[in-house]
Amino acid sequence: MNSIFIERFKELREQKGLKQKQIAELFHVQPSTISGWETGRNQPNFDILIVIAEFFGVTVDYLLGVSNDQGEIIINSSLNDTENHLIAEFRKLKNDNQIEALNYIKYLTSKNK
Repeated sequence: MNSIFIERFKELREQKGLKQKQIAELFHVQPSTISGWETGRNQPNFDILIVIAEFFGVTVDYLLGVSNDQGEIIINSSLNDTENHLIAEFRKLKNDNQIEALNYIKYLTSKNK
């Protein structure tokens, strides 16, 4: 796998505050697989690349270094642009911040009742 993937994958994982073991559990692979991706010993297959891109809210092109633009992945075509953007931004947050954002949304929802 190219060095750009190695750098970007590790950077995205660390931005989310996830350890290799945690990301391995999320992707249903062994921790040694994640370590291999980050050292270049092995590489994810195409299907896993798509899962990685969707999880981090970036494009496969960004992961592979074809583009420097992280882009936005359309999560669901039935959602409007604002909803898709919200999901993409939410995915960029670390886990603790995701919980904080979710609690804030619940607070705003409760105010509307």
